[in-house]
Amino acid sequence: MRSALLDLAWYQYLLLDVIAVLALAVGSVVLIVHMTLREVLGKICGGGRHKDEDKILRAKKGLREISAFLFGTFSLFWGVVHRQWKIVSKCFGDV
Repeated sequence: MRSALLDLAWYQYLLLDVIAVLALAVGSVVLIVHMTLREVLGKICGGGRHKDEDKILRAKKGLREISAFLFGTFSLFWGVVHRQWKIVSKCFGDV
């Protein structure tokens, strides 16, 4: 009797689609919570900056936050894939 696991492609075996969706969902929730808290706390503890300065600073911060979010999500995803690949290599040898 042969296991059905042997017929799966590597991306099916590693569940990469599930891992990607979960990483995207968690990253999105974290980003939304972070932006909401930042906005609420900014309204409560708001400073006396001019609107022009505030727009420039928000644009710069927004780009930094997006790039940090994407880098963090990719790093998390790559770490999981790398660990899974080590497990597969141990079990089946170099694929």
